[in-house]
Amino acid sequence: MKVNPKIVAPLIAFGIAAGIATIAKTVRPAAGGEVAVELNLTRPANAERGAKLFDTSCATCHGTSGRGMPHQGANLRDSRFVAGHDDRKLIAFVRTGRTPDDPNSLMKLYMPAKGGVASFSDNDLQDIVAHLRTFQKSDPRLAMAKPATVQ
Repeated sequence: MKVNPKIVAPLIAFGIAAGIATIAKTVRPAAGGEVAVELNLTRPANAERGAKLFDTSCATCHGTSGRGMPHQGANLRDSRFVAGHDDRKLIAFVRTGRTPDDPNSLMKLYMPAKGGVASFSDNDLQDIVAHLRTFQKSDPRLAMAKPATVQ
């Protein structure tokens, strides 16, 4: 079967435009230059479930203990970034990821959106963030931000 480029190209362009429109509705500027993100959370966080999700995706770069893998992912146990952001901001960060050229990136590594698992929902990300909080509970030096209860 031959593919007609005159039909395929507009379909691809439409798909890209639809994706951008969806992102534009989800991420919007907030007061003070920050970005407000609307989250679709339907239940309380579950850190135990988050640990299982973390192990299936995030552990590839951050290690199963969250200590980071050399040249792949940050140490999340000692992360002031994790400690310094509330749950909503961390969920938004994991949802969108980060490129190596981001001026806020200290390690200059690629962090894929949703840890590279496109099917992760906001509830999945909320559970992963709840699991990240368990890494840092024992270290009072990192108690910079009180985790927000996201519901």
